[in-house]
Amino acid sequence: TTGMDINSALALLSEKGFCLRGGMHCAPLAHRSAGTLPLGTVRASFSAFNRLRDADSLTQTLKFCLI
Repeated sequence: TTGMDINSALALLSEKGFCLRGGMHCAPLAHRSAGTLPLGTVRASFSAFNRLRDADSLTQTLKFCLI
């Protein structure tokens, strides 16, 4: 964890062009187990429309902006 709250992380990543979701993702028991209550997590979802470069770009952005 970076200490950055979920909404700030989502806003920062949105400014960088990423569309992510934050929160509990309909899984409060999983978040209890993971210790991420009450805020949840940030989630990236990939599909057939994404390319490997999209995942690489997100990874690089996370390394330099959030970690």
